[in-house]
Amino acid sequence: MSVFASGYAGWYDTLYREKDYAAECAYLEALFARLGLAPKTIIDLGCGTGGHALLLARRGYRVTAVDRSPAMIDIAEKKAPAGSNPRFEVSEIAAFVATEPADAVISMFAVAGYQTSAVAFLDFCRKARQCLRPGGLFVFDCWHGPAVLKDPPQKRRRETVSASGETIIRQADPEIDFSRHLVRVHYDLQAFRAGAMVERTAEDHIMRYFFVPETRLFLEDVGFSEIRFFPFLGLDREPGETDWTMTVVAR
Repeated sequence: MSVFASGYAGWYDTLYREKDYAAECAYLEALFARLGLAPKTIIDLGCGTGGHALLLARRGYRVTAVDRSPAMIDIAEKKAPAGSNPRFEVSEIAAFVATEPADAVISMFAVAGYQTSAVAFLDFCRKARQCLRPGGLFVFDCWHGPAVLKDPPQKRRRETVSASGETIIRQADPEIDFSRHLVRVHYDLQAFRAGAMVERTAEDHIMRYFFVPETRLFLEDVGFSEIRFFPFLGLDREPGETDWTMTVVAR
């Protein structure tokens, strides 16, 4: 079963339209300033439908945005002004080759969690480092293990209405694998128009949650230093047991 295929991707922006991409981009800029970086070029690994990349481009950064889902990239490109920044590319993260090193690499909205094995996560970190100029920053967010264990994911039902009037119902059914630090989430998505189902799609998303010591070890292993951990959207402390998402920054 593929992930972020055309069915799920087609409703992605509707499902996450309340996500505050502008606040997250402002947070990235605050992180850059906190660590003394004034980036001009950014690579976005796992860009999805371009929520961060498009806003960062409007803020004056030169952005290259990469995602493995052709359906997601197609949506992102349709939202971008013709012939403008950012540049979108379909690629697996491990296979991506940057045309030039960037000042910053970002990977937002739990993309790191889709690197479910130690080898895959190491490759992910190594690729980010290969894409950076000396002194550049790698910023990503991920699920924070202590909070996941304290408050495990539960079955959830979400209902929303699309801009074209369809009622979208998404059921999320998670199953946690404690021994491998993984959560398998089965998504069942149904779209209704005038009370009749017009589309149904299902996907299984396997997500890894992370702990600070192992994450630091992975990053150091591929050559990163000055590694910092924050609660997502926070800057004043390290993540605690109630912070379900943490931000990781490495130079």
